[in-house]
Amino acid sequence: MDNSPPHNLLDHIEDELKCGCCYELMVDPTTLDCGHTFCRLCVAKWWHTSKNINCLICRKPSQGFPEVSVQLRYEMCFEET
Repeated sequence: MDNSPPHNLLDHIEDELKCGCCYELMVDPTTLDCGHTFCRLCVAKWWHTSKNINCLICRKPSQGFPEVSVQLRYEMCFEET
């Protein structure tokens, strides 16, 4: 009996772990105040280029530069094994 998750579930998980800016698997996932998550470098580049600290998707302002989501980064490492 195969205990592996269905293929479409794996696709869904992979899609959830992609950055909404570069569309690659997130590196140092960083969650903004609005709840959207991006690569830390993508957020930094966006904020530097646009000269504002709004979300790349919903444009909601964020309060300062957010920390890396350690829990999400851990979960992503677990998924790669």
